[in-house]
Amino acid sequence: MYDPAAHVEAVNGRGGDDGIDIKVTQDSQVHVFQLKYYPDGFPTTAHKGRRTSIRQSFARAMRCGSQEWVLMVPCVLTAHERQFVMSLAVEVEVWHRAKLDDLLAAHSDVGVVHPRSAVQGSEGVRAGAGTAHGGAWTM
Repeated sequence: MYDPAAHVEAVNGRGGDDGIDIKVTQDSQVHVFQLKYYPDGFPTTAHKGRRTSIRQSFARAMRCGSQEWVLMVPCVLTAHERQFVMSLAVEVEVWHRAKLDDLLAAHSDVGVVHPRSAVQGSEGVRAGAGTAHGGAWTM
């Protein structure tokens, strides 16, 4: 994951978050996490606006100089959904339902749920300071 000394920032999304829900700065590297609550995915036939939203979030995040963009979704992607995300750029990663479940199992100390509203007011949070544990974001 990330060094416990990494700077973790939950971005307040009111008025737009520029495609950044969580920003992790470690050394001079910027890693962006975009959280999309699409439990039923983003197929081409239904929910057509979801792919547009993902594409726009990615483009906005890349303008901030991010070296890595991680899309986090609470579903298992179909082959077509994965292909769509990977077509956005070379350095894209998807943390889908199975990955999130594995991370939560590996980091059993992440037992407290922090709703987004609880961290929206923070301007920046250090990993290990209550909202991140050993670099793993508490969700």
